[in-house]
Amino acid sequence: MRIFFEKTSLRRSIRAAALGLGALALLAPGGAQAECAGVSMLPQLAQERPADLAAARAAAARIPNSEGLFWRIEAPGRAPSWLLGTFHAPASEGVTPPGAALAALDRAERLLVEISAEEQAAMQAAIASDPTLIVDMSGGTLDDLLPDSARRALDAALRGYGADYESMRRLKPWFVQLMIAVPPCALAAMQAGEPVMDDALTARAEAAGTPVQGMESWRQSLSFFTGMTRQEAADGLLAAIAFADRAEDLRATMVELYRAERIYMFWELSRLVTAELVGAAESDQMHEEMWEKVVVDRNLDFRDAALPALRRGGAFIAVGALHLPGRRGMVELLRAEGMTVTRAPLN
Repeated sequence: MRIFFEKTSLRRSIRAAALGLGALALLAPGGAQAECAGVSMLPQLAQERPADLAAARAAAARIPNSEGLFWRIEAPGRAPSWLLGTFHAPASEGVTPPGAALAALDRAERLLVEISAEEQAAMQAAIASDPTLIVDMSGGTLDDLLPDSARRALDAALRGYGADYESMRRLKPWFVQLMIAVPPCALAAMQAGEPVMDDALTARAEAAGTPVQGMESWRQSLSFFTGMTRQEAADGLLAAIAFADRAEDLRATMVELYRAERIYMFWELSRLVTAELVGAAESDQMHEEMWEKVVVDRNLDFRDAALPALRRGGAFIAVGALHLPGRRGMVELLRAEGMTVTRAPLN
């Protein structure tokens, strides 16, 4: 079967997948270096939908540890360890690790990250050697899943990444969803070699001779997406297409919330915006299912992988910020293991 995309596009897509799955970020525009021009959506929501925004803030406030990026972990008789919620983006987007976290990392005996550089490389190699991971070899295409209007919108979105609908129509819908998950302007910096926050922390640790350990394999990272039914993946792609023209504003809003340490509000904002497209009931169901699969299930894996290092003391854990809040977030899971976990100042 002929594959209808160029090798250069595939290489970009493979790199995008590694960034997106390890960092929830993703394809490169052809040589673009422009800064993102997005603006926070919060002022507009406050003006146009004040009740909905107030309800989202109230819902976030009810979640344990809904705020806080940096946490101190103490086990009896051991040196303290640290937990940092990261934002999977390069520093040029306006987010950098807090000074106190960098100081703690410099003293740490081991850095634990979601997925190691070796596993990211293995993922890229696997996709390059086995196209069936991202290409629908059954003969189906996105034509079977998307109405004409969605195809046109997707084509417009893909052109910002140096691709088009025709070249991508045989890819699996979950992969295309990842490709348009982050604005081209943000991805330009990644393709130019600027590391996302997690990779920058890894580089800092390695430069200091600190061992770096990944907490999940690339197969674990990929399993959520490859485990979707075709219809589930199609639903996710449709939502991503609908958001594509607001991607920069959504990104800017998330940056604002991250810098304010209002972590769980990320999720409530996503729920609120998705409800505009599919209705509140379906948005709630989608988010509940995704929270269990993408956040909670991985939290349990992260906890199990991190416990040996935490029990030795002196560990530094860096995971996406959304893995921290909630009754089964990393903070509460570690407390349930008998550890004292307290919010730490950023500087």
